[in-house]
Amino acid sequence: MTTFQVLDPGFLTSVQDRGRFGHQHLGFSVGGAIDVRSLVLANHLVGNPPDAACLEATVRGPRLRFAEPCLVAVVGAEPVVLVNKAAVDASCSFVVQAGDELEVPSMAGARAYLAFGGGVDAPRFLGSRSTDLVAGVGGVDGRCLRRGDELGTGARPTAQWLRRRLHRSVCPVALHRINLLCAHGPQWNAFDRLAIATLESDLYTVSPDCDRMGVRLRGRTISYGGPPVLSEGQPAGAVQITVGGEPIVLLAGRQTVGGYPKIGLVGWRGLAEMGQALPGDVVAFEFVSMQQLTLDTKSWWSRIKDPTRAVEPA
Repeated sequence: MTTFQVLDPGFLTSVQDRGRFGHQHLGFSVGGAIDVRSLVLANHLVGNPPDAACLEATVRGPRLRFAEPCLVAVVGAEPVVLVNKAAVDASCSFVVQAGDELEVPSMAGARAYLAFGGGVDAPRFLGSRSTDLVAGVGGVDGRCLRRGDELGTGARPTAQWLRRRLHRSVCPVALHRINLLCAHGPQWNAFDRLAIATLESDLYTVSPDCDRMGVRLRGRTISYGGPPVLSEGQPAGAVQITVGGEPIVLLAGRQTVGGYPKIGLVGWRGLAEMGQALPGDVVAFEFVSMQQLTLDTKSWWSRIKDPTRAVEPA
């Protein structure tokens, strides 16, 4: 059954969940939400499991018309949310009625996630509903949404989840300057001291050349004098250095294998922040031990994943 129709798909909107794990050896990227934090928080607000499928909107969100009442939440970096052209509080879940139009015309960061009670009901492929735009699988025929698409939702959540609000401590914000904690990558020891000092001391800016695969950064180039790197598996958060010396932070939609040297590895907090980065935003690297990065990630993620800590009655 149709829950909503797409009147305007926005800049780039697709169905995403936590991703398609365990199939990189077959050539399928993990993919899934670029900012997992916002996806999980949106699902908390409407009472869905944390990995339920949502719509991921980039820069400018979609305009939807609902065919039936639905519980909705929109979470991202300060999105503007309109229902029938009237602004609603984006920190809360809310109910739309049949015939209502929902629009996300802008946001302060790069992405917002639209969660619906019951989750987006798209076919599963290799255990996930997420859209892989490169492989052309998952979501709605493996593509971004188009005008006229009609989507449904799954089983409805219980009434106790109506009108929930995000705790202030977990609300995503657009930072525009990101202090990126980074552990040593696999090829760290092959970079000389000047290369490492440059990356640690300089500020880099987000290039317009970024997408779901990764964020390319502009600034002083990093030299690599080590041996050639054979193609190897690519983890989310890897900071690889191109032949031209530019850093790229790999995101959820990264390629499965690659041969660029990886100087660092970013944790889940940094991935969420980079997932909201816009061209021109500033990035500063701070290298820490893997233990410190792990502790930071656990502390940050513990507040996000637990609905009893992340949301409260509105």
